[in-house]
Amino acid sequence: MSTAPTAGAAPARCRPLYEGHRHARTCPSPRGFFAVPYSESLSLATVVWALLAARRGRWWLAGAAAALAVLSKYYLAILVVALIVEYLHQQDWSPRRIHRDIVGVAIPPALALGAWTVYMGRRFGQPLRFLHAEGTWKHHLAPPWTMVQVALQDITKRHYLSGGNAAGLVYTFDGVALLGLVAITVYAARRLRPAYTVLLGLGVLTLSTTGLPVSINRYMIPLAPIYLGLGLLLARHRNAERAFVAVSVPISLYLLDHFVTGRWAG
Repeated sequence: MSTAPTAGAAPARCRPLYEGHRHARTCPSPRGFFAVPYSESLSLATVVWALLAARRGRWWLAGAAAALAVLSKYYLAILVVALIVEYLHQQDWSPRRIHRDIVGVAIPPALALGAWTVYMGRRFGQPLRFLHAEGTWKHHLAPPWTMVQVALQDITKRHYLSGGNAAGLVYTFDGVALLGLVAITVYAARRLRPAYTVLLGLGVLTLSTTGLPVSINRYMIPLAPIYLGLGLLLARHRNAERAFVAVSVPISLYLLDHFVTGRWAG
């Protein structure tokens, strides 16, 4: 189970992520994918490394971590935009304070993605094969309302209460998770750094335009500011925190059981 660091228990090197948020607490993610060979744990780690390096003004290091993030999940190219926002924020949004080191957050990810496309082209004859592979899961660029329509159809046609299979319940989790991400993004706009809000906002845009509500929960895992936002929000409402944990644990066990027994888990 994934957790966000707390102000009291996290390593000192992680504290710049939530500096100024003394009520940050641990928040479990309602997924169990860290126990199986998926790349989400690596993606989350590299996003955290990039944000930490950026907070310390180590832009080339932040870019290198972002490059690893992009190689683990190509949609994490949105992290580069967030790092640029962080750079501008630290320069008080003044064009006169922008220096050449700003390119450090963009060049490593661009080189990494470029090298990957070259490899794909030489190995498979398709430089963008990793994008074409998404078509296997029927992912394609589409307006957000397309996903809403498909989600409602999937939930109603395969709903677990109407005699369908359990996939309807899994799709319900994905839909609720996306709505939760929208809510956390709105909350983050008031409580977190601009770069974190930008990362979450771009995450909403990216996940809501794939045309199919599949594995939304899993794709949300690398968006590290989610855990900070949840921690700050739930720290103000202790009963809500207990309810969140009480709901998350059974969902994690349910989905993990589905995954290890070969059933659809998102």
